[in-house]
Amino acid sequence: MVWTTFAELAAEQGYVVLIYDLYGRGSSEAPYAPQTPSLFSSQLAELFFKLQHAEEIPSGLPTSLIGLSMGGAIAVKFSNSFHVLVDQLILIAPAGLGAPIPWFTPLMDIPYVGDWLMKILAPYAIQQRISSLYGNYGEDNWEGKLAIAEWSKSLSSALANQFEKHPGFADSLLATIRDFPLTDMEYEYKALAKAAPDLPIHFIWGENDTTCPPPTKQHLQQLVPGSHVHMITGAEHD
Repeated sequence: MVWTTFAELAAEQGYVVLIYDLYGRGSSEAPYAPQTPSLFSSQLAELFFKLQHAEEIPSGLPTSLIGLSMGGAIAVKFSNSFHVLVDQLILIAPAGLGAPIPWFTPLMDIPYVGDWLMKILAPYAIQQRISSLYGNYGEDNWEGKLAIAEWSKSLSSALANQFEKHPGFADSLLATIRDFPLTDMEYEYKALAKAAPDLPIHFIWGENDTTCPPPTKQHLQQLVPGSHVHMITGAEHD
C-alpha cells in the first residue's frame, strides 16, 4: 500500500515500475530463515533476474532503486551486492543509521515472551500507531488520493488481515526485530563508496522524523561521499 499511488503516478509518466512484497509481508511467502539484509537483498535480485529472463522487464533500461525506512537499508545492501543492476539509488529516511531503539525491543528477544507480545499486543499497538499518525489530518490538510478516513480504514483493515490470515506475518515481523540491524548498518553505507563509487545516491529525509531521525548532512556525506542530501521541512517519517 505504501507505494501504490507512487507507482501509479510514475507509470502514468511512462516509467516501468516494479513494486513487491518483502518476505513475510503482503502476498509473499514467509521462509523460516533469519530476516537479514542479505535475505531481502537476495529476494529482490532473484525477482529482478526472473522478470528480466521472462522479458517482463525490458533490458537496457536504467534502473532507479528507491527504498523507504527498512527498505532503504535493504536497497543499500542490494546496491553493494548487485551494483551493476542499479543506475541510481534513492534512500528515503533509510534505517540502519542509529535510530532510537523502542523500550520494548529487548523484550522481543526473549523466547516465548517476544512471540506472545507479537501475536497478542502487536496488532493493537500497530492500530494505535495508525490512529496516532493520521488522527491529526482533516480533509482540508490531507493530500492523499483517497479521503483520509477511507485511507486510514483501508490501512487498518489490511494490517488486521495480515495478522489474521497470513500464517507467517507475525513471525516474520518478530524475526525482523531480532535479526535485522535496524539501528546499526553504517558499515553497509560506507561500503557503497568502494562497491559503487560512481553510483548517484540521494538521501531524502523529513526534518521532523522521529522514527529514523536524520543524521546531519555532513555525516551522511562523510559516510557516502558524493551523495546528495535533500531535507523536507515539516515532514515526518510516515
